Amino acid sequence: MQEVPSSSERDAVFAALQQSKISLRSTSDNFHLVLSNDSGEELVYKFNQKTASVLVDRIQSGVTDFNPEYGNRQHYMPLDSGQEVLDVELYLDQSSAELFINKGMGVMTSQVFPRSPYTKMTIKNLAPSGIVEGIEVKELDNVWRKNPQVY
Repeated sequence: MQEVPSSSERDAVFAALQQSKISLRSTSDNFHLVLSNDSGEELVYKFNQKTASVLVDRIQSGVTDFNPEYGNRQHYMPLDSGQEVLDVELYLDQSSAELFINKGMGVMTSQVFPRSPYTKMTIKNLAPSGIVEGIEVKELDNVWRKNPQVY
């Protein structure tokens, strides 16, 4: 997936996204990044420049029933409303997702407990103009395979 033009969406399927870095750049003022699996679980990031915020929706992200407050909340992070371009980096591991906006100007960490790894990434560009581009997914090295000793 190279880019997602305005008013469109694109999907990409992977073996697993749990040890990954997802990077993208966007001039769209309204787009979603959705990570999902074959079990119907999904972690959703909604980027909206009009409200100058990022919403993280983990309501259907996996196991959420261990606490009544955990799964029924959406989390928000404010964005700098003066930004015309958003640089997004999302780091995923087994149970956490760390979001970095514009080289750390905004940072958000979420815990998620999917029953199986997320294998599908969907980008929905909902804006009538602007593009989501520079989309890269890189597998990260697993520190436990390289060095099984814990210090």
